[in-house]
Amino acid sequence: LIIAHAGLFLPFTVWMLASYFQTLPPEIEEAARMDGMGLMRIFLTIVIPLSWPGFVATGLIVFIFSWNEFPLALVLMTQNAMRTAPVGISLYPGEYAFPWETISTATVIAIIPILVITAIFQKQIVGGLTAGAGK
Repeated sequence: LIIAHAGLFLPFTVWMLASYFQTLPPEIEEAARMDGMGLMRIFLTIVIPLSWPGFVATGLIVFIFSWNEFPLALVLMTQNAMRTAPVGISLYPGEYAFPWETISTATVIAIIPILVITAIFQKQIVGGLTAGAGK
């Protein structure tokens, strides 16, 4: 499932990071080149630190997409112990009635990791998603 998700979300990740890299000002790289920095040093000391908000925002969005992905997890994970949260919640059995209380509780519990990660990286997410919006 990890390999399948990597292949599924890699094009989106490349597209989002490519558009983020285009918002970085080329003048900073030109100034570093004029100061005598090599390409690798420019990349490691200037481009990577400036790109951190974009990496965090892209990583979180891809993590949320992967966390909530349903059809691929339903088809590939056949053992109950290996199912993802959305698949496990949807396949929760009810003998005579649909157990809405249990399913609602499981859904809230499944959302908690996303909320915690979003709260931790909120500053980088806002910076990554609004980069290039204004000068």
